[in-house]
Amino acid sequence: MRRMLALAVLLSLPALAGAERPSDTKTYSDTDALNIGWPQLAGPLGNFTALRTQTPLIDDLSQAKLLWTSETKDLGRAKGGSQAYRRADQFTDANFAKMGSHPGSWAGVIVAQSTVFAHSWKPTGPHVELGGNNIRLDADDFVIAIDALTGKTKWQTTIPGGILKGGGKREGWHMGPVYTDGKVIALTTTGLLVAVNSTDGKIAWQSEEHPARASLVKAREDALKNLAAGKFTYALTPERCASLAVIADTVLVPNGNGGLVAFDAATGKMKWTAANVISRWAQPVAWHHGGKAYIVTANEKGELRLLNPADGKALWTLAGLGPNWPTLTVGGDHVLVNIVPNSGKVKDKDRMHGRWGAVKLSLDKGEKTWELPKTHVIPVWMDTGARMRVAYQNGVFLIPHLSQESGVTEDGESKGTQVASNAARATAPALLVDAATGKILAELPATGDRDKDLCGLFYWVGDKVISRGDSFHGPTHGGRHPWSFWSTADNKLSQLPGNMDLGEFTNGYEVSMEVPLVAGLMFERNEKGQLLCYDLRNK
Repeated sequence: MRRMLALAVLLSLPALAGAERPSDTKTYSDTDALNIGWPQLAGPLGNFTALRTQTPLIDDLSQAKLLWTSETKDLGRAKGGSQAYRRADQFTDANFAKMGSHPGSWAGVIVAQSTVFAHSWKPTGPHVELGGNNIRLDADDFVIAIDALTGKTKWQTTIPGGILKGGGKREGWHMGPVYTDGKVIALTTTGLLVAVNSTDGKIAWQSEEHPARASLVKAREDALKNLAAGKFTYALTPERCASLAVIADTVLVPNGNGGLVAFDAATGKMKWTAANVISRWAQPVAWHHGGKAYIVTANEKGELRLLNPADGKALWTLAGLGPNWPTLTVGGDHVLVNIVPNSGKVKDKDRMHGRWGAVKLSLDKGEKTWELPKTHVIPVWMDTGARMRVAYQNGVFLIPHLSQESGVTEDGESKGTQVASNAARATAPALLVDAATGKILAELPATGDRDKDLCGLFYWVGDKVISRGDSFHGPTHGGRHPWSFWSTADNKLSQLPGNMDLGEFTNGYEVSMEVPLVAGLMFERNEKGQLLCYDLRNK
């Protein structure tokens, strides 16, 4: 059956090449959905919503099964405990085995052409004895292709000249790859932008034009030179927390400090740079209008912009908003942003909550149209501010249960509860909201336990939502955190039966490690450097 489905996917490729943009109202065959896949961080639609497919999902999440575990164990693991992968003695084969794997990328995988693609790195080169420990920092980056139906490795392309990246609780290398037009594009640990042919793994082009390339190469050379001389001086925290995107044939690479670097997707030639336009935690997103795509960004200064992909220039800027940390969600002609100026942490003052409001997009301006009630506030601080997301499909925004930690509202009212437990927090209700008008269509009260609420990491497909309230603490450093299941049928919110807890998942922290949902299959990395596939199909 799998071989027949794989053949059908291959036969469908020419028909879908150059096809129209995916739709949130169309129902796709499983083969077409696997071909379109999950080509970048926010999915095929750019709004954390999966494509509807002909094979329905199960109605009880406890019926989900582990379909396969990948052959490869090279992906490494991501977040560990607070002090993981920070000291010299932690970069040894013995510690890698103790942790389950070597430190790898903190980003999730992507899917296209019935293939799962990932970028990470693995240790290479000789060990260096230091303080009684045999240490390795040298690494090879690689891009790997894994069959989405079997977990078998199709190819793996090595890109030498990398280095192991650390990060304990925070700040891992979180720059996921992107797929476009038959190429998988990734930024290596030393700032080399590489495009790899998706069919055979051959390098199509590579670019050394990223502004951080020279400094990252020097950091590697200095670290290896000093290690050989008996000194461990490498700065392990990479602080790159946003993934690549492609909009209008332009590859957008966040530069780590609120800027974007744009490259031509066909050639790798750098096109433009833009400074201070986006949160360093966020991926740029697209707004589609008149058959063209434009770039939507928001930064931590309260500015929303519409950028031209051709030259990076702003068509307009809307100032006076609140700080915006997470990846935005565009729904039709609207985007949700934090509208509370000066929200967040301010020295010697109580931290102030933000609040979602809608901005209507046009080529001429961004115009605030509606806002959520003042009872529905959002955090604008670590550790939760950049984790937030909303989803959109067919004219409706899905607002999850939101953590309301202690702070004040814009009116000075105290709101939320600061507690030691990660579970027991006061939360706002989950909502379905009409994107054009702001009318609340459905409301679901919270339990206050994020493992039992619709929050955290979640994906919407058809009239079902799968969520994991805590994707930021892995099973070996924070306890079990199962996936839960929800219904949005008839514009009503309710919980469906069952939970899913099938793997020892690895994870990010400030932002989520994405777990693509494609044609009823979910693809999640684990702590042993493997990829797991969960089967949610009702066959």
